[in-house]
Amino acid sequence: MPVPQIIFIWRYSLRSRFLLNTLASRREFHGVLLRFGEGFGCLHPWPELGDAPLDVHLQALRNGTPTVLGQRALYCAERDGKARREGRWLFEGLELPVSHVIADSVSEAELGNFTAVKLKCGPGVEKEARRVIRLAERVPGAALRLDFNGCLDAARYARFLKGLTSDVRERIDFIEDPMQYDAANWRALPDVLSLAVDRGSDTATDGFAYRVLKPAVQETRAFTEPVVITSSMDHPLGQVFAAHEAATYQGVLHGAGLLTHWCFEGDVFSERLTVEGGRLRPPSGTGLGFDDLLEGLPWTRL
Repeated sequence: MPVPQIIFIWRYSLRSRFLLNTLASRREFHGVLLRFGEGFGCLHPWPELGDAPLDVHLQALRNGTPTVLGQRALYCAERDGKARREGRWLFEGLELPVSHVIADSVSEAELGNFTAVKLKCGPGVEKEARRVIRLAERVPGAALRLDFNGCLDAARYARFLKGLTSDVRERIDFIEDPMQYDAANWRALPDVLSLAVDRGSDTATDGFAYRVLKPAVQETRAFTEPVVITSSMDHPLGQVFAAHEAATYQGVLHGAGLLTHWCFEGDVFSERLTVEGGRLRPPSGTGLGFDDLLEGLPWTRL
């Protein structure tokens, strides 16, 4: 993709309402929105998960050699800008998939409104097994999705499974990244529950049932396995980009994870998002929406 000669940026900070995973102890998360021509994109690295720091990505954009995250932000802006030039809203006629909700992001009373609930888990497997059992009791009608962010090893994973009751195991839709992905190691894990691979899911080969795709990080091409498309826990603009990729995905979709704005303190962008029946409702306008908010930002040249 050719890099635009002039790029403008706006730096943003998101403050989480709770600890987002076992690898991130911080509560402030930084990224930038990009603007060039008439299009907008979002660049939001996660150093805890292996991404380079934000300024490395920005320097690569200045040099005309964007990183993968930079390429994805430019791709988003390219599609967004084309639609804005044509006066089109990118979600016209599209139906977004039903998303799971992250357990800590809504009240206990609201959890019952969702068909799938995702729980972020840590390395203390006995404690985490008890948390999963309690969650299953609180949401008797929902499927459970568990995410360990690769923090276990094979022995800890086996201990975790042993701590679950048989009826709770039947409620688990999948376990995401129980340990760092390695095909041989994943194939050797107990064949009790379905696994989903997130980090590196575009190059993973086997040993799992589902791929988790993040449009901010990787191309959302069709795979033979069912995929779950999620946001990258980034700015609402990036969240809406992921929603569009999910709504237009050409392969088999196993739901989505697009409701991550509830993980952060609200702002004028997140206030434009609504949720109905577990489906994210993007703001109207042109392109990905947020027209007036984006035009009103104090953009600076990169």
